Amino acid sequence: MGSILSKEQLMIKAIEHQDINAMKILINDLTREQMNMMCKYIVPRNEYQYTILHLATWQNNPQLLNLLLDYADDLEIRDGFGWTPLMTAINRDSKENVKILLNRGAKINCDFVQGMDLIAIAMAFHDTGMNIYIYIF
Repeated sequence: MGSILSKEQLMIKAIEHQDINAMKILINDLTREQMNMMCKYIVPRNEYQYTILHLATWQNNPQLLNLLLDYADDLEIRDGFGWTPLMTAINRDSKENVKILLNRGAKINCDFVQGMDLIAIAMAFHDTGMNIYIYIF
């Protein structure tokens, strides 16, 4: 007998497979508040304790991220290592997701748990040309 997946598990699966249509069906079945909580849901069995919003950011798919950002009220939510979705996008070298998050109001003046700011993170992860600097200023 097959197991029944929760809505959170279905959303995780849709994000991992970058299945926009499945995400839209799930979103249409939930209230705004439920979707807000969905964005903050910590993905089970992951040592990094990242949220569904972090997972969507990591996928490097702007359309997928935008679907969730319409419902997210906390763009500064941290994963188990203290990373925000913006930090995740920088780490992933996802310039489109960085632009989207900044345009949606993600803060640039936050420090990583280990004391690095976003410019230092951008320099440490791929963005040696300081493209993040252009996005910020």
